[in-house]
Amino acid sequence: MDSAGAISDRSEYWPDGEIVSRTGTNPTPLTFLGVIGYFQDVLSKLFYVRARQLRVDLARWLTVDPLWPEQPSYTYADNAPVDAVDPSGTFAWLLVIGCGIACGVCVACMSGTCGYCGSDIQCWINCMENAPWWVQLACSAGCVACIPCLVLALAAIAATVVVQKLLHQVLLLLLTAVCAAICTAFCPPLDSQCKLQCFYKCNDLLL
Repeated sequence: MDSAGAISDRSEYWPDGEIVSRTGTNPTPLTFLGVIGYFQDVLSKLFYVRARQLRVDLARWLTVDPLWPEQPSYTYADNAPVDAVDPSGTFAWLLVIGCGIACGVCVACMSGTCGYCGSDIQCWINCMENAPWWVQLACSAGCVACIPCLVLALAAIAATVVVQKLLHQVLLLLLTAVCAAICTAFCPPLDSQCKLQCFYKCNDLLL
């Protein structure tokens, strides 16, 4: 889009990033997967992805993976570009779908159960304490699995400052929910003091 918000160009890509068709002009180097930092060199047409360069017409990296032999040497996205990306240029993020499911379960579970609590810590604790055991288990499992995904995303995705701030706020909200769920399961049901102390220690540890 241009500065007025109008669509200035439109592109279609093969899963590996090679252009199928393009209309209009796009002066930005952030084209294919530009939102997670794939940067296209205008002259060479190669994509710079932090650790190395990608040749999309061959779906191959031009240099060996810095993590080789633990990671494939030149293969892009473990040959599964529909399901994976490689925002660091070192290993394919094959957990995209799994992370989406985990974070979706976490957000849906916590918001559906205790979303009315907002930033009220005691409300979160009381809400999780009174929730059925299977709800506590589902919320805890989803949120605990979601945290590494968000940390990886925040570390790997070089988006705009606005996006980074938004992701940071989402991460803080999820960490609050995770700590509330953990402390509710860890402390005796009627020991609010234990839950509060656990919650603050959990936040200090995770943040």
